[in-house]
Amino acid sequence: MYVCFNEHHRINHARYKRNYESDNDVTAVRMRIINDSLTILFANDEIIVYNICKKYRIRDRALVAVENTSLGLKKNDFFGLLGNTGCGKSTLLNMMVGKIMMTYGDVYYNGHSIKTDFFKVAKHIGYCSQDDYLINELTGRETLLLFGRIRGVPEQRLQRIVEYLADVTLLTSIVDFRVQNYNIINRRKLSFAIAIIGNPPYILMDEPTKGVEPIVKLAMWSLLRHHQKSGCTIILASESCRECTTLCTTMAVMVDSRIVCLGTPEQLSRKYGNSYTISLHLKDGLDTTKHIVKHIHTVFKRVPVYETDMYVHFELPQNLMPLSKLFTLTETMKVELDLDSYTIRHTSLELKYLFYMWKEEDH
Repeated sequence: MYVCFNEHHRINHARYKRNYESDNDVTAVRMRIINDSLTILFANDEIIVYNICKKYRIRDRALVAVENTSLGLKKNDFFGLLGNTGCGKSTLLNMMVGKIMMTYGDVYYNGHSIKTDFFKVAKHIGYCSQDDYLINELTGRETLLLFGRIRGVPEQRLQRIVEYLADVTLLTSIVDFRVQNYNIINRRKLSFAIAIIGNPPYILMDEPTKGVEPIVKLAMWSLLRHHQKSGCTIILASESCRECTTLCTTMAVMVDSRIVCLGTPEQLSRKYGNSYTISLHLKDGLDTTKHIVKHIHTVFKRVPVYETDMYVHFELPQNLMPLSKLFTLTETMKVELDLDSYTIRHTSLELKYLFYMWKEEDH
């Protein structure tokens, strides 16, 4: 069961509209969702995110939290939404469960609109939000028993399930304490257990493993895989590329309110793994990197450049030149620019994700 609360007008994650290019797969999905009839979409997709958008009006400025997002998820999909803090992941999930109102658009679960059929849809959703709304006066055990009964778990099995969930989330020692005494990590673990108890057909998770113990994180991963195999459709928002590539059948990267790439982990790895990443390690005491960036653009023309502490990174297509020539040019650059060292490596999906994050921080 999902309980709807009034919309919170928080805008710390909302950004001014910026131009990030979405890849062809994102555009293709969006055009399919917009152009196909709902009858066709309902026949093909279990969850449909139909061109939803969230904007906030602050004085005379419009802040965009989620911009024109469309998705189609099949039954049993495990969808990963990968993005940095503040990119709009939580806002998107909160709109998908009806927690906050969308500016326009809609979300359909098995043909039912979250806007017009909220109570029919919400009872089938398990949602683990970052902002929990636990009942502080109840104990952890009482909370799990309450939601288990609401979801119709048979009484003869309920006690055993509660004990199991408390055990795998390492809450056994405090399960009979009032929730008001739980720290933020234990509250998150309890929210995770609430979301999956009773096997709801739709499970939405907003960074459920953030900050939890490694052994609990692995147990959470195992439980989510089990629920997917048993027929659940799962959406997981995460900042961890490893978490998404390990668990998800499909994933998307969200940057500054927009989904910029979409596909299976294998497809994205192939798409973004056909380049080299060169990382230049700067010497201590360097005041500026402008001359280094200028030199890179002089030698390699218009290549994407990203700057982090003591490093300048840039990408080159693998077919641009032989690896031997790339090493020669980079070694010459090391001498001419008085660099400390450099590395050349294949661009991984995780590295590409980091580039998106650095690009977002630069704006």
